[in-house]
Amino acid sequence: MILSGLLSILLRGNKGLVDWIILFVCLIVIAFSIRAKAVLFKKAGRRPWYALIPLYCEYSLYDICWIGYLGIIEFVLSLAIFELAPQNEKILSMGLKGLVLIIVYVIYFILSCIMKMKLCRSFGKNIYFAFGLVFVQEVFYPVLAFTAKEYLGRTLRKFNPVQNVAKPKPVKQKKQYMIDLQKKRSRIALIASVLTSLFCIYAVALRLIMDPSSKYPERGSYLFRLFTVNSNVFAALGATMMIPFAIEGIRKKRFTYPKWLQIFQQSGVICTTLTMIFATLFILPYKGFEITFTGMNFWLHLVCPVMNLILLFCTECNTELTVYDSFIGLIPFYVYGIVYITNVVLLGEENGGWRDIYRLATFVPASISVSLLYVATF
Repeated sequence: MILSGLLSILLRGNKGLVDWIILFVCLIVIAFSIRAKAVLFKKAGRRPWYALIPLYCEYSLYDICWIGYLGIIEFVLSLAIFELAPQNEKILSMGLKGLVLIIVYVIYFILSCIMKMKLCRSFGKNIYFAFGLVFVQEVFYPVLAFTAKEYLGRTLRKFNPVQNVAKPKPVKQKKQYMIDLQKKRSRIALIASVLTSLFCIYAVALRLIMDPSSKYPERGSYLFRLFTVNSNVFAALGATMMIPFAIEGIRKKRFTYPKWLQIFQQSGVICTTLTMIFATLFILPYKGFEITFTGMNFWLHLVCPVMNLILLFCTECNTELTVYDSFIGLIPFYVYGIVYITNVVLLGEENGGWRDIYRLATFVPASISVSLLYVATF
């Protein structure tokens, strides 16, 4: 808040006496805040000069009380807020940009609040002190730094600092924990697999049978020219093959499945995640919300990719995937790319090929756009 006020004053053209006084006060407050963070870092066993480096300061602040990489996310969100913030218009009148700004700010605020609560507990302060740090951080950061007696450690679960020396769990308790974990993973695998398969079947059937609208040129058998459809069908096939292993895991309380199925599932998740990212970053700004996230596309661009991610991360087994396995997982995407370019660029629509559905050869040569897409996918 102080920093944004400082930037607005610096960017202002004509500065009066009041502006210079406010600027001087802001600089003092920022200096005190940096000094306070340096003291906190020193008490936590870190280098005090970390407080002088903007990005690394946020990372270190999160790292001493929670998870360091979340600090990088907060820093990126703050830059996004500064970039998207309206100058002379209301947020509600900004349309999609205003909605994105609200979502980004809510995520930023929640992340910042949790971190400050955990930071207070890591230095022995109660939840009431954390409220002060959330709403008046310029005052409470120095108070926290100069009144905290000792650093208690990270707070990774709720607000309880993690003990430095973990007590070994009894064998029976550990065994029961593993049994419960296997049963839980088996249930999640079964539910996610069934839902993913049903959602994909419903979405494709919605386009094949129930949607004769002319705004979708690809219908019938031509529907399978779309990478969106192919990737979701491919991932749904992997989810369907997961069902018998999930049922066996529930029955035997030991959830396992072969490595080839893990690679198959990972490959499907890569394809559907690419679909979701491409739809959000490119199709949504160009075609609009109605084309991107309504009807069949709501399921294939959003719901099914999210379900596939849940299935992958909640049911992954203990088999380690190598770099070679990751290359294998990229094969379906690369094969589709070759088929697409062959039909679009080499054959062309006028010679019985495909139309350039994804406009890879519309604005720049296909050799450039496809190369960039392949590298970004990898």
